Amino acid sequence: MSKGVFRSHNKVGETMSIQVLPDPTMPFDPTVSKIVADERVSWDLDVGSGYTAGNSISYMFPSASPRTVTLRTNLLSTLNSISLLDDDVVGNVDLSGWSNLFKGGGQTLDLSSNQGLTGITHTHTPYTPFSYLANNCDLTGTLDLRPLENMGGMVEMRFNPNLNHILFSGSTSGFSNLFFDGNDLVDLDLSGFDNFATQFKIDDNDNLTGMTFYTGTSSVATSYFLAGGLTNYVGTLDLRGLKLYDYFDIRTTTCTKLLHGFYDGVWETYYVSDCTLVGNHDLTMFPTLGGTLSFYGNPNLTGITHTASSQSISGYSMNNCDITGTHILPFGEMGGYFSGKFNSNLTNIVHSASGRLFTAYNVSDCDLTGVFDLSMLSKLGGRFDCNNNPNLTNISHGFSIEVFSKYWADSCNIGTTLDVSMLSGLGGSFNVSNNTPLKIITFPYSTQTFANDAGGNSAFALNSCALASPTSGFDFKPLSGITMADTSVLGADVLLQNNGMTTVEVNEILVDFETIGGWNTSGWSGTTLNISGTNAAPDATTGGFDGIAAINTLTGTPHNWIITTS
Repeated sequence: MSKGVFRSHNKVGETMSIQVLPDPTMPFDPTVSKIVADERVSWDLDVGSGYTAGNSISYMFPSASPRTVTLRTNLLSTLNSISLLDDDVVGNVDLSGWSNLFKGGGQTLDLSSNQGLTGITHTHTPYTPFSYLANNCDLTGTLDLRPLENMGGMVEMRFNPNLNHILFSGSTSGFSNLFFDGNDLVDLDLSGFDNFATQFKIDDNDNLTGMTFYTGTSSVATSYFLAGGLTNYVGTLDLRGLKLYDYFDIRTTTCTKLLHGFYDGVWETYYVSDCTLVGNHDLTMFPTLGGTLSFYGNPNLTGITHTASSQSISGYSMNNCDITGTHILPFGEMGGYFSGKFNSNLTNIVHSASGRLFTAYNVSDCDLTGVFDLSMLSKLGGRFDCNNNPNLTNISHGFSIEVFSKYWADSCNIGTTLDVSMLSGLGGSFNVSNNTPLKIITFPYSTQTFANDAGGNSAFALNSCALASPTSGFDFKPLSGITMADTSVLGADVLLQNNGMTTVEVNEILVDFETIGGWNTSGWSGTTLNISGTNAAPDATTGGFDGIAAINTLTGTPHNWIITTS
């Protein structure tokens, strides 16, 4: 772009030129606005027709040949906004004559969607932009915005794959949006913005190694902060100067420490996932933390510290970290889903009492030790996973009427008795296999449906324990009112093999199933039972129970069971 002087009707004027590589199927339709109403603006489109007057024009170029479009006006300093949105501008746009850009408030610079635009040149102007947009271009190298000393409003420079640096002079004006995603920034210094942004976004800048923010306390509260795909970030991300609330999301960013300042706004989302946080993550400065919280995929994160909050927690995930020892969740309104699986050094979780519904709870593949107390969660239900905790000796529940679609506590070290009688909505798939000390399970009176679950898990997987006879306390009769979903795609199996049962115990369990089948033929019909392995074979007399007759009854019509014995 070049700057020149013209003389028209005995008036001195100024020009600026724009290089365009037009698309003949789309209109070229720039727009400018003026401070002085009677200021004259005209355009030469480089098609041999001279100047056309107007603040805006719309023209279909006849071909894709390069053009030099010239704007002329009395003084460029009387123009205060320009839009060249999707106008096939190429090269550098020189706005060095626009010393009153953004004057008057509500003014805009929009150069977005010009994929050949490589640079923008500014002169000094003290006015705050309403919006500064340069998205989906090819801004290259360094974009120097220091001449715009009072930046503010909505600033978006997104999807410029060759943009490495943006230089700011700072501002006290405050921003609605600051969006920098999809560039190739290597650093970003925003320390001059003591009034930060309501919304901030910087996704997918693979080579960004650091960001600097205001070190005081911003007077603007940031309700949306998103930083993702910063795979070369180095060290600490210090956000102590920002008032954060509502939505905070950092993903796939290699910061090792994240620092916050105090703020008590209401939250919807707090995510710090698939990062490289090290040690303890302190969130005690957020006394009103709530919404959905996620910390999964931080393999060196050893702890998360909270202060008590009365806000609702609708989801909490800390999978695949290294949470160590006891994790404290001081949330009296916690519910929804909780997932803390794959924390091999997690030994306990301490909840505050909550009456909110849990639809999923997963702490599998950890090191829960001793008795895991969940008695303070009065609406536990949905899918419950506590498997693969080899030092877990028992689980303590409170009364809950919520429906379970899954209850798995297999491959632990649950002791003599597991009491789930207080879970009246127990259903789905129940798996406590491979708990070698387990002798007695106290079931609830349930009328739910049980079925095999994906991954080879049965409606009842009670194998490889030390389960005894009904006389000893292991009794299926409370479940006589359930429905075994034998007609479902996966079927409905009861696995009781490898419990070391004697002939008496096998006979008695078979007779009990015969009784249950008589009470509820339709609910229990079609069940597949495996009571083989280390269990003794049934017979017709031992213990006063006829196991053979029970098998004949159950496998015949109308029960139609399939039974495997030793």
